[in-house]
Parts: sequence; structure tokens; C-alpha cells
Amino acid sequence: MPRTLLRKAQTQLLEVLAVMIILTVITVIVILAASYYTGTQDVRASLEDRQERAQTITDYLRTRTELRCPATISTTALCIDAHRAQSVANQLQTNTELEDRYFTLFGPVTIQITPIYPDNQPTTLYNESPQNYTSSQQVRSPLTYYNATNDTKHFATVTATLYR
Repeated sequence: MPRTLLRKAQTQLLEVLAVMIILTVITVIVILAASYYTGTQDVRASLEDRQERAQTITDYLRTRTELRCPATISTTALCIDAHRAQSVANQLQTNTELEDRYFTLFGPVTIQITPIYPDNQPTTLYNESPQNYTSSQQVRSPLTYYNATNDTKHFATVTATLYR
């Protein structure tokens, strides 16, 4: 009788140990899966935040009076004057007060306006790219690019490159 009780006790002990090991493995898997899921959610939220910020920047540029096309040329808010854009870019390179104001608005970002056709030479409107960054993301938004010299309108994109 004591021998059968001893075997029964050993069997029950092994069953309890097996259940504890299985529960521990399942718990570790659940914890790893939860941490991975929250990590991907953080990355996704960060990406969406940067996209929203870039879209806000491009929307803001299209409404700036120092960049907008004259009302006699275009009634749409999606029009930027090429000469005004070049003038603002030059002012940003020489006027530190204006550059500081733009940095307060935009932070570390590069903003370029690129006509699609016939001349795809980009105009760098604002460039505050940090020395060291881990990643960057570009968001493009369409607009009309007006050139007063030859009175032409071109399709263009404004590209905001955000740094992190």
C-alpha cells in the first residue's frame, strides 16, 4: 500500500509540475505578444502623427500670404507663386529672425516645391535638417505653381520631409 501511494504522489507531483511549466510558457508568450503589439501600435501612432504634422505644414504653406498667388491669377488656395517662393527661400537664408519664426512653426523639417512638368527643378523653401536623425518621412501634397515671368501655371508638389 505505501508503494502505490508513493507512485500516486509522484505522478500527481509530475502532473502539477507539468501544468506549472505549461502555464509559465503560456504566460511568457502572452507577455511577449502584448509587448510586441503595444510596440507596433506606438510605431504606427508615431507614423500617423508625423503624417498629420507634415500635412498640417503643407496646408499651412498653401495659405501663407507671402507665398500665395495673386487673387487675379488664381482663386484657388492651392496656388503658390514661384517668384514669391524663391524670395521667401532667399529671405530665410539671410534673415535669422524670419528663420527663427519658421523654425518655431515647423521645427526640424525640409520643405521643397517641385514642379512636375516641364521643369522639375525643386525650390527648397525651408531646410532645417538635423545633423543626426534616426528616420525621416516625406509627405507630398499637390498644388499649382505659378510663374509670373512667362505667365504659366504648372502642376507641382510641395514635399515636407520630417526628421526624427
